[in-house]
Amino acid sequence: MRFFKLICAVVGCLAIAGCNLDQLGKDKPEEDIRFNDDGKPHYIITVNEHVKYPTAKQVEKKISTVTGTDIWVNTNYFVHSKYIEDIKLVPCPEKKGFFTLRLKLNSRGIKHWVNMAVTMSYSKVVFVIDGLAYRVFKPEMVNEKDGWVNVDVPFDKYTADALKHYAKSNYEYYNPDHFSLF
Repeated sequence: MRFFKLICAVVGCLAIAGCNLDQLGKDKPEEDIRFNDDGKPHYIITVNEHVKYPTAKQVEKKISTVTGTDIWVNTNYFVHSKYIEDIKLVPCPEKKGFFTLRLKLNSRGIKHWVNMAVTMSYSKVVFVIDGLAYRVFKPEMVNEKDGWVNVDVPFDKYTADALKHYAKSNYEYYNPDHFSLF
């Protein structure tokens, strides 16, 4: 009887600790060291209005670009990572090794993107990654039926892969399942 209780206690501890008995003795698969899947958001995307002539100090902010210069943006973003469900990479025909992005937006993101495309039809917006201005572009209209929109500016392979990799986990982080227990 003691032996049975001991076995139950060991199995219970292993189950609580989350040990996978079927993986015992197998080598751990090698992970891609470029990506840090720690449950926190990475490569957070915002699309902000580009401000040529700053006037209102509270809603406008100077941010750095990838080239080292500074530009002004409106801090109230149009689109955020919380609206982007998925990202597909499309090879850029003009530049080998570069990609344009196709963003899959949720229903709220579609509304924000349509508002941005209409409002900013005569000016440009800034694609910001983690607070760093990456590209300035003119937004095109979203396909409202399927929720996919093209961002036709070139992204290098490393940045494009990272944006694609983190898109789903960022979306899940900002839109947790209301049935989850955290």
